Amino acid sequence: MTEKRKSGKIRLSAETKTQLLLVLALAVGSVIVLRNFIFGNEIMVFNDIGEDTWHQYTMNYVGFVNRLRDGTLSTWDFTNGFGSSIFNLNIFDPSLMLLYAVGYVLGPAHMMIFLAPIHALRIIAAGWIFYRFLSQHRFSRQAKFVMAFAYGFNGYLMVWGQHYALGSSVVYFPLILLAAERVIRKRKFGVGLCLICFLTMISSFYQGYMCMFGGGAYVCIRI
Repeated sequence: MTEKRKSGKIRLSAETKTQLLLVLALAVGSVIVLRNFIFGNEIMVFNDIGEDTWHQYTMNYVGFVNRLRDGTLSTWDFTNGFGSSIFNLNIFDPSLMLLYAVGYVLGPAHMMIFLAPIHALRIIAAGWIFYRFLSQHRFSRQAKFVMAFAYGFNGYLMVWGQHYALGSSVVYFPLILLAAERVIRKRKFGVGLCLICFLTMISSFYQGYMCMFGGGAYVCIRI
């Protein structure tokens, strides 16, 4: 929280300073880790096991934006085989909405350049939200800083094998934990928890049940 002095100047509390320092550290760390994608000539597209990223995800993203721009978007895409539902493409993921917005405005050819900055935003969000969750318990500011910084870069680790589709899981999971903890403490129905679970499931059923399974396990242990 911030406090105001009589002179009119705003004085930041130690807790607020720690959170700001955490966000700065996550941002700097993200730039260092993703520097070749942000400042270099490399694009954040991996020839991973199964080649799903190269042959499926990026192609679907570009196809979605192309159809959105020319007005031919439908609920079923026949690009691959007998087709697939566009609702399986994680189109409701907030981070991918940013990517689609960039593609819609600048064109699909420029979309992949912004994968790294968007992923950096997810790393920062994951670490900061996890810090807020840890603040519900009796940890020192230093301990929360270290744990939240380490957790934030799970967003970077999620890229390998799970591609871009499940990178937001590390953001949704601490949100569920935070909302569940507040419900437990208040002992009353939580609209926020229902909303977060809804957003997690509508983004992806797969990441939804994984995050909610972990959240359910936490609640069982917590109570």
